[in-house]
Amino acid sequence: MPILCYHRFGARPGRLVVTAAAFEAQMAYLEKNDYHVISLRDLLGFLEGKAALPPRAIVISIDDGYASTFEVAFPVLKRYGFPAVVFLYSDFATAPDGLSWAQMKDMTASGLVEIQPHSRTHSNMALRLPGEDETQYRARLGQEVAVPAKAIRERLGSDIFSFAYPYGDVTPVVTAQLARSDIPLDSPSPRAATRFSPRP
Repeated sequence: MPILCYHRFGARPGRLVVTAAAFEAQMAYLEKNDYHVISLRDLLGFLEGKAALPPRAIVISIDDGYASTFEVAFPVLKRYGFPAVVFLYSDFATAPDGLSWAQMKDMTASGLVEIQPHSRTHSNMALRLPGEDETQYRARLGQEVAVPAKAIRERLGSDIFSFAYPYGDVTPVVTAQLARSDIPLDSPSPRAATRFSPRP
């Protein structure tokens, strides 16, 4: 099943930047061609065998938490009534180019957008940092998992049912850390489930 992944929206297109006009055109294409945009939660229900998918089902996911998600993408999603999931790395929240918690609250209140964790710092969780020993590495992994989940729960009142690994990289040590948390390992995130190819 296709999962469309976006990162940033801006005036000039780039490798990870989509213009407002292009995003609008892509959403119009989905509507015109009878695609059914479903939520990530609906996909989870399908993966758990609880519900069938509609024909031509598709999920919209937006990584990192850029402010342009609220300023550009959210109005378009509302216009079409399309759900989406935003994978947030929590250290980016309230940064000059990052989403504010108030903006995220507005999006989740719409019932269309879900906010899920994408780590704390967006560092590669599969690799040790320079000079980092095993104990320090495992402690950092614990923070990368726990901090964003706690922030999303406390600030938005959202439950956590998915986790997107930065860069799509994962190891048994990382999955073991998730296993010690309460985030499902069979999450349908394209970067958390091995059944999906990593996104660029």
